[in-house]
Amino acid sequence: MTASNVTPIRGTGALAASSADAPRYLSPEQLTERLPGVSKRQLQRWRDEGKGPRYAKLGKSVVYREVDVDAWVANNLVSTREQS
Repeated sequence: MTASNVTPIRGTGALAASSADAPRYLSPEQLTERLPGVSKRQLQRWRDEGKGPRYAKLGKSVVYREVDVDAWVANNLVSTREQS
């Protein structure tokens, strides 16, 4: 295979995963839109207390993986008496 047979993927590195495989990241602002009643301040409190969904700190930025948020919500489901 020669270099002329290789088509680079624009804007990505050579080892980039396909967009279907890549995790989706949410900013605190985006997360507050997905979780009604949860503010950015509440997210900050949860991070300080070691609660809430898992997050990553990238420099000064905080991001949440969508899969971690979904798992956290699933783990916090409450069954009512009717559902038991």
